[in-house]
Amino acid sequence: MLSSEKEQGTLVLTLSQPVSLRTLVAGKVLLRFVLFMGAVGFLALMALVVGGVDLGASGVAPRLALWAVAVAVYGLFWFAAAVAVAAFGKPSATNATALAGIWLVLVVLLPSLLNISATTMYPVPSRVEMIQAMRVASDEANAEGSTLLARYYEDHPELATGDAQQAMNDFNLIRVAVGAEVERRVRPVLDRYTRQLAAQQQVVGRARVLSPAILMQDALNDISGTGTARHRRFMQQVESYHEQWRSYFVGLIFQKARLQDYAGLPRFAFEEETTAAVASRAAVSLAAIAIPTVLIAAFAYTSIRRYPLVG
Repeated sequence: MLSSEKEQGTLVLTLSQPVSLRTLVAGKVLLRFVLFMGAVGFLALMALVVGGVDLGASGVAPRLALWAVAVAVYGLFWFAAAVAVAAFGKPSATNATALAGIWLVLVVLLPSLLNISATTMYPVPSRVEMIQAMRVASDEANAEGSTLLARYYEDHPELATGDAQQAMNDFNLIRVAVGAEVERRVRPVLDRYTRQLAAQQQVVGRARVLSPAILMQDALNDISGTGTARHRRFMQQVESYHEQWRSYFVGLIFQKARLQDYAGLPRFAFEEETTAAVASRAAVSLAAIAIPTVLIAAFAYTSIRRYPLVG
């Protein structure tokens, strides 16, 4: 916007008219920002049409509005950064290199360093370790379950009537105990995995203000429904449903009853979080982008007065 016109000698001619440099820069930035948002909005509209999104569905319009705000805030950050770099009056090549360096640090290096730091400070158990722990616990519990079943028939020979259905019911009772024992033995490994993963997310969450890219990604994840908060909500409801499902069938097993009431089976229904909850989380991330954007824009606004028109 500035350095190229300065190098071509047209900036001095433009400013010979009754227009200030601040007004000129503001007009150029505003025009480019409008074009930027227009292009992004057009592509988003095409995606909505091709994807067949029902704009009248519940929650769609507010999330689209949040998405538009997020794109605008993130775009303004880079517009402000570009003007701030240009305000130093350096050549175009220098400005391009500086902006590329800033982008590389904020978008690539910082997120990578944060990820490496979090995984180094709080390493999670490997998937292989988890699978191995589950396998060992299952084998040991199955061995004990078989022993318990044999002892049970030794202590109660009158029950060994040769009735296949009776034997299966007894076996199912043992399987319930075996399953509970497997979960008890594997739980420490799963709890450790959950704690370490939560610690990693906490480290990144605290340091995410250092990178607008991480903040933008967090906001977009929340808006689109693929964020960690919604995932935790889903997993909590799944675990609750798992307990209901198990309790229902354990009751039938101990009663030695057949499943007849299929309509009464527990059914899973995900309870979606409110749009207000999504907006509140996204607002925190966007505010963390907007604050440095305002500071950078203020710096650029004051520095542009000292912009060297020649030399």
